Order: sequence, then C-alpha cells, then structure tokens
Amino acid sequence: MPDQATLGFGVQFGKKNAGTFTSLGDLVDFTPPTKTRETKDATHHGVANRVRKYVGGMRDLGEAGFVLHFEKGGDTETALNADYMNDNAVSYTVIYPGGEEDTFLGFITELSPATPLDDVMKISGKIKLSGA
Repeated sequence: MPDQATLGFGVQFGKKNAGTFTSLGDLVDFTPPTKTRETKDATHHGVANRVRKYVGGMRDLGEAGFVLHFEKGGDTETALNADYMNDNAVSYTVIYPGGEEDTFLGFITELSPATPLDDVMKISGKIKLSGA
C-alpha cells in the first residue's frame, strides 16, 4: 500500500455559489467534523449466550472547527457574523490539497476572536453540521 501521509497545506475553506468557490479568508487550521452514532440496547430475555444486542440509533454529523486570520470589521468578520445570525443552515465547502471536496450544511455556533500581544490576530469558530 502506498504511503498516504499528506500535509494539510493548501486546504481551502469557504462557500460555493453557482459553482464558484469563495474563500472565507486566510485559513490557518481546519478540523473536519467527527461523526457519531447512537446505539440503543435491544437486549431481551432470549438473546443467545447472554450477550447484549444493539440497534443503530440517530446519527450526528458532528462539528467542524476553523481558524482564520482576523481583521476587525474586515470581509471575513462580516461574512462570519452574517452566517452566525442566519437562522437557516448555511452551505460550506472544504477543498483538500488533492482537489477532493466536502460540502456540508451547518450553523455557526461559536466565533472567538483572539488579539494576542505578539502574534497575528485570529478568529476561531465552530460549525454544527445539520442534515438536509
């Protein structure tokens, strides 16, 4: 099997409108969502070997995280705040270095600007994914 180690350098994060990708800003870090699934105990008195039995429950598409360069009042902050205020799920796209894409619907649940004394200002955020 060939080596599958790939740097994350070159990942892009933004939105697509009519097939045109628009970046949300200078991406510093992106964390794809962790998918989870509930299980429900379906054990009954007649199970074989007294081993618990489970059935699949609801799926949760998870939460994505991002860190972008931050400029107070800039285009990035304006776009993120508009998405945060949107009561409808927003479509986001991640483009990976090899050209593969993930698109998902979600709500911005957290925006956290940071203004360190001796480093670049950044804004981090979280997006809770939503089913269609």
